[in-house]
Amino acid sequence: TIENIPHSTYETAKCTLFECGTILEEDAVENTISGIIMSGSLNMNPAFVVIWADGTCMHIKASAKEGLIKQHTAEKAIAIFKSALLASGDSCTHSV
Repeated sequence: TIENIPHSTYETAKCTLFECGTILEEDAVENTISGIIMSGSLNMNPAFVVIWADGTCMHIKASAKEGLIKQHTAEKAIAIFKSALLASGDSCTHSV
């Protein structure tokens, strides 16, 4: 959960996921977005992420298939999203 986002959490989540991954599905009514973020070792393992906005909070859930060698793909995908969110600040450079 990321709290105290001063601007539109849904639009911010959408823009951030667009910058760091691939948007698969979005629902503006439910304020949810799902997508894929490449993560794990050398960013070669896909993680499925679901992001939903709730007021000034953004919630993130990630899941990934791990093999014999654990790459912590889901945790790294969340970290990638969070750092992209912090790097973007208040501006969205892409039109989604």
